[in-house]
Amino acid sequence: VLLFASLTDVADGAALPVLFGRVGLVFGCAFTLGPLTAALLLARSGEVAVLLLSACCTLLALLLYAGTRTETLLAARRSRLPTSLTAQFLLYFSPVYQLQQVWANPLLREYLFAFLLHEVSTAVYLSWILYLQWRFLWSAARVGIFLSAIGVVVGVTQGLLLRPTSAALQRWVGETYERAVVGTALAANALHFALLAFVSSGTAWFLLLPLSGLASFAAPVLR
Repeated sequence: VLLFASLTDVADGAALPVLFGRVGLVFGCAFTLGPLTAALLLARSGEVAVLLLSACCTLLALLLYAGTRTETLLAARRSRLPTSLTAQFLLYFSPVYQLQQVWANPLLREYLFAFLLHEVSTAVYLSWILYLQWRFLWSAARVGIFLSAIGVVVGVTQGLLLRPTSAALQRWVGETYERAVVGTALAANALHFALLAFVSSGTAWFLLLPLSGLASFAAPVLR
């Protein structure tokens, strides 16, 4: 969230989807190395070593974050947050209040339900680990390899293919190209899930990963 907010502060609006896509490339690299490393470490040293490695990575990220002091938002655009435990403080950080602020903005309201439904559909990824182990009797290492493959596909599509795809659609449909990108991605997402519902082979899940990559176009553009 902090990285997306910082990019929004310093980048031109037209460049944001591409920059968010490059963040997706970083995510893809992390999502490739993380599960693959965990799979190899799990096979050699067990789950305790995996959890300790995760703890070390988190502490390192905390140290790197603590050393970041650059403020990207212009002073004129900054707002003062309530700092004392008052009714105003509780109201400001209330989810209901934040949803009201989103709903009050006509532009955000227009895209709210589309973004909400997109996030709901992708929530199924959270259960993939358990489902693949149950459905195909995959080991933790095999699931790690599959998640690494997702990282490769998402990293390549968001980091390397989003920009040329957006440029091609812009030449084809004009200024509404971002809607075309999101529409294509959501259609690919729907097709991907529909096909997964009928496949009976774990290998097919690997073969359908390009559709998952195409579906990942939606996230950076919607943001």
